[in-house]
Amino acid sequence: MEKLFEKIKKEQQGKLDVLVNNAYAGVNLILRETGKPFWETSAVETWDTINNVGLRNHYLCTVHASRLKHYLKKCSTREASSHFLCGNVL
Repeated sequence: MEKLFEKIKKEQQGKLDVLVNNAYAGVNLILRETGKPFWETSAVETWDTINNVGLRNHYLCTVHASRLKHYLKKCSTREASSHFLCGNVL
């Protein structure tokens, strides 16, 4: 991820208009556990599978994008479901 933002900084002069965070890793887990009461599933595995990708990605991408001066100047955040948009968003 750091290399991606370094590439944006170098090749795009730090210009990033929109950041869409939409990583999710829970589909296979949810399909496997479908039909079970939640208390019979692995709480730790469920939490780690979903949040170690989704929340971690949202946070890290937002931090790296915010370090780009051009991006930070025009940043406007919107939270929409599992998407986090920042940039010129109307």
